[in-house]
Amino acid sequence: MKVRQVKATNVLRIYNRMRQSPVTLDVLHDWAQKSGIDVSRRTLYRYLEDLVSSVAFPGERLVVYENEFNKKVWKIEFEKSGFLLNQYDINSYYILRNFIPQSLSQPRQSSLEKLDTLLYGLASKSRFQLNVDANNLYFQRTNYIDAVYNDNDHALLENLVWAMQNHRKIKIEQFDWDRNVLPKGLTEGMLVLPLKMVFHFGLVYYACWSEDADRIVMLPLNKILRISSTNLTFNAAPYRPKLEEYLLSTFGMAPNYDDEVYDIEIEFAGHTGTFVEAMNWHASQKKEVLPNGNLLLKLRCGINRELLGFIMYFLHNARVRKPKRLKDLVINELEQTMEAYKAEKLMYRSALAVAVA
Repeated sequence: MKVRQVKATNVLRIYNRMRQSPVTLDVLHDWAQKSGIDVSRRTLYRYLEDLVSSVAFPGERLVVYENEFNKKVWKIEFEKSGFLLNQYDINSYYILRNFIPQSLSQPRQSSLEKLDTLLYGLASKSRFQLNVDANNLYFQRTNYIDAVYNDNDHALLENLVWAMQNHRKIKIEQFDWDRNVLPKGLTEGMLVLPLKMVFHFGLVYYACWSEDADRIVMLPLNKILRISSTNLTFNAAPYRPKLEEYLLSTFGMAPNYDDEVYDIEIEFAGHTGTFVEAMNWHASQKKEVLPNGNLLLKLRCGINRELLGFIMYFLHNARVRKPKRLKDLVINELEQTMEAYKAEKLMYRSALAVAVA
């Protein structure tokens, strides 16, 4: 491609980028690198100056602002833009936009960019130019415990959304679960009634009612390999209270080891207690600072693998006070862990099998 054609293409891409939000030279250079545009900062500056002096589209104007320390901001404003956002509104949008889990945002990047353009087009006369660098450069996710969803997973997600919206039963044709943690009656080919999507600990779960098992089942999206929709409709209303009851009776998403709901007390020592106190763990939680300065966390829910993992995460700075069943399970898990380190070969054991043993 000739030099002039390359320049014209790059300039047009830059202008289209500014239809999403204002830019500084830092923001534009970062975007150019991520977009595969191999140009220097000086060249980008020349492109911007060319745009200011020679490009005009009907209903749009390119404005140059100077922020603190004479830092330039290039901003497109649309004449028909009449919706004004305050700075808190703008910051709220970009905080949420940048902290969407990568598992959901990356495959949907083109859709999100359309929404960026739409929002900015409606409210471009708002003061987007004030926090340009912060909104584009200074927010970062760690992507820790974030699922890896591919295009097939997102296609599945679209089908599941359709099934919920249209109250259609679906057949789970193929899945990849530890069958020991599934209720009896749940096998490949099972019919379920989709009720809700739940995002928890980096994963999307599909909350369903199983008529075969006569209970709520939480299906992680990344473990569903193939589904088929049916023409069988159902009324979701009677099952929504059952879902709310399920969510209250479980710690997280994992199925409980039994049908009991327990009064649980866990003591956390020192700074660990301070950390636990500042966080939300379960709808039933109550917190009490003990005379020794430790924190007592009180829960009312079932016992499952996720609760054990939560307790063991804090190692020697957490101790179960009650019930005895939970205390015994934690001790058993610790013993199993020690055995795993002593064994020559690491062998998988189902968490439910360990709990029942």
